[in-house]
Amino acid sequence: MLPTQALTKVRIRCVGEACRRHRNLLIGFLILLPIHFALAKLATAFTFSDGTTAIWPSSGVFLATLLLFGRRFWIVLLICDFIINRTLFFNTPTSLVVASLNAIDSTIITSLVARFIKLPYPFNRAQDAIKFIALLLPFTPFTALVGATTQCIVGISTWDNFRLIWLGWYISTDVSMLIIAPALVTLFHHLRTRQRSQRKSQTEFVLALALLIGIGCAAFGSNYPVEYMMVLPLLWAAFRLEQWQTTLLIIVMAIIAIVGTSKGFGSFAKDSVGTSLMLLQSFMSALTIVTLILSAAMQENRTSATQLEQANNELEHRVEHRTAELMQTLQELQTTQAQLVQKEKMSSLGQLVAGVAHEINNPVNFIHGNLAHVQEYTKNLLAFVELHQQYNSDPPPEILSAAEDLDLEFLQEDLPKMLSSMKLGTDRIRQIVLSLRNFSRMDEAEFKDVDIHAGIDSTLMILQHRLKATSQRPEIEVIKDYGTLPLVECYAGQLNQVFMNILVNAIDALEERRIQNDPHQIKIRTDVVDATWLEIAIADNGIGIPHHIQQRIFDPFFTTKPIGKGTGMGMSISYQIITENHNGKLDCRSTPNEGTEFIIHLPLQQRVPSAV
Repeated sequence: MLPTQALTKVRIRCVGEACRRHRNLLIGFLILLPIHFALAKLATAFTFSDGTTAIWPSSGVFLATLLLFGRRFWIVLLICDFIINRTLFFNTPTSLVVASLNAIDSTIITSLVARFIKLPYPFNRAQDAIKFIALLLPFTPFTALVGATTQCIVGISTWDNFRLIWLGWYISTDVSMLIIAPALVTLFHHLRTRQRSQRKSQTEFVLALALLIGIGCAAFGSNYPVEYMMVLPLLWAAFRLEQWQTTLLIIVMAIIAIVGTSKGFGSFAKDSVGTSLMLLQSFMSALTIVTLILSAAMQENRTSATQLEQANNELEHRVEHRTAELMQTLQELQTTQAQLVQKEKMSSLGQLVAGVAHEINNPVNFIHGNLAHVQEYTKNLLAFVELHQQYNSDPPPEILSAAEDLDLEFLQEDLPKMLSSMKLGTDRIRQIVLSLRNFSRMDEAEFKDVDIHAGIDSTLMILQHRLKATSQRPEIEVIKDYGTLPLVECYAGQLNQVFMNILVNAIDALEERRIQNDPHQIKIRTDVVDATWLEIAIADNGIGIPHHIQQRIFDPFFTTKPIGKGTGMGMSISYQIITENHNGKLDCRSTPNEGTEFIIHLPLQQRVPSAV
């Protein structure tokens, strides 16, 4: 069942294509028949005294039809030419022979053009125009020979005029194809490509046309021997105008020359009709061939120039595109290099901090652990001294002198205080060491559950010396508004680096603020948002960031600090750590002269941990 349906569809498609083909042929016949009739009447209206004509326009129309619409239109040409010849000139057999010869001429020449030029438009290059002109010459003498023989056989002409009939048929057919066919082909090509003529070109066309008509009227209307001056506007058109405009000027030239010569005006009007005809056709052929070849050469130059310009524009576009890509790649390489250097510095710093903290931690723990025993031993010794003084109220002079030298009463009072201070000092050192170890997190290279508050406090501990009051500003007050946070999956060392960069920038902004009386504050707020996101906000009341700079603070190498105080990579690396390594968000809100707030959003759990 399925192959039958497919076969039916193929048949329907074939029938539809055949109908469309026949419809196009019918339309072509209805259009071509009145055109052929009008051109035939026009040609016979301007004949010489013996009835010959310098050009047979229908031959050019036939050739143009096949070149434009395909060789399947030969049947349309045959029928049209038969009807016109039967109506105006010959009997039925002769009309059939003449129509067949005209159809054969156009069909064979069209086949030769398709074979040797292989382009739908044969006037794009000078060599193609030369081939087109050359292909018109070799075959038409044979069809003209058959046509002249037919006319003599049927008695339309005598054998004495056979040579003139053959020569007139041959040359008038070639001249028609040479003048009419290019004009129609170039005009249809212009309409098909929808090219819009420039106003300058239109003006030059009108000027060239006026000059051509003026010279033509002088040569073929007033018998001035200036007919070859008509080559000037034609050359002007070939070099400056479009091809369809140039071929139209060629037709105007031919019309003026044919009408003037047929009426006995101009240098080509001789006593002998054959001589007049040969001179006129030679004149028209020479001007047409030169103009067509020059016009095709100029069209080739214009096409080459256009292609060269397009290639140049495309090359420039590619160069710009590649340059932009290279610039972007270079910027990415510079950014990556700076980030690697910064990460290497942070890694080295972390290793150094971790090593120093470890080395300090051991002796400090030793001292801190023994201080309790020293305090206990000192307390026992002082108690023993007091007991000895109670039971020995009259010591020897040597002991009294030694006690006075040692200032025993002050020693008994100050020694416990000194040991307490030492214990506080070791506690402080142990806290600093713990903060250094928490900040470096060198033993936590993978995602781990981390206490965010501990990381912030460790960072603040390291920056404690910068928070103290100086001669330039008062002490910076840190206000903590910590929410209840669960442990968060993150790279602890990287996150502490972000806290460090933001807090250092906040301190720098507060140091640039010159108002001494106003409090200098840094507010740190943490909270859980929607049970899946953590929010960390670090705000200062410093100088703020101008609006035109806020869009660039996360750009690599961008900094507002003086040379030597900043690399411009701190906030860029922080943005990368938050957005790429932790799948979070980092935003900045700032108002000039009021302060800046950085807001960090982190997921409480990382679905797919990013590679470090």
